[in-house]
Amino acid sequence: MLVAIDKTGPSGAGALLARARERLWDGLNSFIHGGIHPFRRGQEGYPLSLLTDLLKNANALSVLTLLVLAELTDDPAIVEVLHALHWEFQDILPPLEPFVS
Repeated sequence: MLVAIDKTGPSGAGALLARARERLWDGLNSFIHGGIHPFRRGQEGYPLSLLTDLLKNANALSVLTLLVLAELTDDPAIVEVLHALHWEFQDILPPLEPFVS
């Protein structure tokens, strides 16, 4: 499905989703399928850095959704507003990384 998004959807959306999957997949599978992470968090609690990253990634998915919808409008003004909002609220979003072609 990510390949289909990358070929037919807004440029870069598939690459962002693929990068998120690559980085988060193992840890998310551990939580869902009863791996070590749920047991450790039950015993040790959640580190602040993990909670901060979790919130930033959740915010990033929301921004990505808005950006994809904005790209579908073909209105550059809307896309520019979202890019400006990303820079304004960069303290609650993960850092931007350049696309590797």
